[in-house]
Amino acid sequence: MPVSELAGCIRATKALLAGSPATATIIGHVGDGNFHVVFAVDPAAAADISEVERLNGEIVGLAIVATGDADLVAVARTVLYDPRWPWHAAAALGASIRVPDQYLRSQPRRLSGLFTSG
Repeated sequence: MPVSELAGCIRATKALLAGSPATATIIGHVGDGNFHVVFAVDPAAAADISEVERLNGEIVGLAIVATGDADLVAVARTVLYDPRWPWHAAAALGASIRVPDQYLRSQPRRLSGLFTSG
């Protein structure tokens, strides 16, 4: 991670951790622009594991954006939340989507004309 982005990423990570019941600490070796979040978790507690996985996803997303490795993390999160989001976005913009013929059967009724044979 660029050292210029490190402080902001650590602040955002601390804010995520502050709003979580998970027990964690941040360990950094800032000379090379890296830090790690270490969690204390009971491996038998499913809720704890789930919370750590959620936090890890958020923190990795922050790091990806900070490094510039991916500028579409927000879109990826949206698509994970709603896999048909591209359809909804195209419909809202009045666009159509070229799809394989077998997809034509799954076209939403209220959005006729959304799919075109590709």
